[in-house]
Amino acid sequence: MSDLLPIPRRPTDVTGEWLSAALSSCGAPTQVSDVVLAAVGTGQTGATYRIAASYAANPLGMPDTFVLKLPVADDDVRSGVTLGYLSEVAFYARVADKMAVPTPRCFYSDIADGGADFALLLEDMSPAAQGDQIVGSTPVQARVAVTALAGLHGPSWCDPAWLDLAEVAMPMPGNREAAQGLGDVARIAVDMTCDKLPVNTSGLKVPSSTPSRGWQPSMMLINVPPRRRPIAVLLGSVPARIRHTDDHKIN
Repeated sequence: MSDLLPIPRRPTDVTGEWLSAALSSCGAPTQVSDVVLAAVGTGQTGATYRIAASYAANPLGMPDTFVLKLPVADDDVRSGVTLGYLSEVAFYARVADKMAVPTPRCFYSDIADGGADFALLLEDMSPAAQGDQIVGSTPVQARVAVTALAGLHGPSWCDPAWLDLAEVAMPMPGNREAAQGLGDVARIAVDMTCDKLPVNTSGLKVPSSTPSRGWQPSMMLINVPPRRRPIAVLLGSVPARIRHTDDHKIN
């Protein structure tokens, strides 16, 4: 946490001065003259707000609205989900730009007190709507979602660096047995998929990679405005860690 830019504990801490400092960290002095916050989402494990900003100086052409994610106000709930906060901030700060996943742009992130305090200032993707797991996806949406999933797996394929990412929430760092267990589940899923494909996958090894803990419509924003992307993926407590021994093969 920066002494010059403290992490907001509550929405009233988000002022024009605070947002000016956060946006100025992107590379040019930005002056926000006024902010208006409105709560969005249900907020079970986090508090999310849409910020409408008015500018006195906007040299980088920053947008008029943002989405700000803060910890949930209930301290009892907060203490139980700090590892998820650590993982989410780490994803946007250290992982997202190395993957090929369509995510909202992160303008600012910070975390402190072992994850109890954090802030993520993200691109506002409205009027896109959250996916619905009950309604399901259209074939076009499903294809884009699976392509995005490949963009998460591909860049991390066989890269051992991700096995030691300290902020990964599932399993805990150093828990090789749990990582192996996730690998076994992944192997079963791959076997089931390959049984339906008209290709010979005999002898193909399943290496380590960095998947999401879940890949469902509720993690995605559908119908993102034109000139952006068909979907945007909201990756919360990810990535997960899986590991396979050398003798695990797709048969």
